[in-house]
Amino acid sequence: MDYIICKSCNMLFRNVDTHNNLCPECKKRDDDSYKKVTEYISENPAADGETISIATGVDLKTIKRWVVEKRITIAGNLGLSTCRTCGEPIYEGRLCDRCKNSLLNGYMRAGAKKAASESAKINPSPAHTGGMHFLR
Repeated sequence: MDYIICKSCNMLFRNVDTHNNLCPECKKRDDDSYKKVTEYISENPAADGETISIATGVDLKTIKRWVVEKRITIAGNLGLSTCRTCGEPIYEGRLCDRCKNSLLNGYMRAGAKKAASESAKINPSPAHTGGMHFLR
C-alpha cells in the first residue's frame, strides 16, 4: 500500500483506494457535504452555485469541483464554472457544448484524413503504380 497526502487536509495517510485522494475523515466530510448539496438541489432545482453554497455551508470551490467532475449540474452559473476553451458559462464538465462538438468534429476530420492517406498507401491509384500504361 502507498502513502499519499490528502488533497484536503495535507495529512499523510495510507491509501486504501479512496476517492479523489482524500483521507477517510476528509472523504466522509466530502460525502456529507455532497449529500447536503444534492438534497438542496433536488428541493431547489433553479438554485445557482452561490445560493447553494450559502444555503448548505459548502464552499463554492467544492461545488465547482463537483460541477467539473460532472457529479452535479446546477441551473444558474454566475461564474461558477466556465468553458476552458472559450470562457462561456457551463453547467457541467470542462467544455461548453459548442467547443465539445468542434473538438469532436476536428478529431473526426483528422481521423478521416489519416484513414484516407493509409488507404492510398495500401491501394495506390493506377497512375502511380510505376507499371506499363496504355493510351487509347
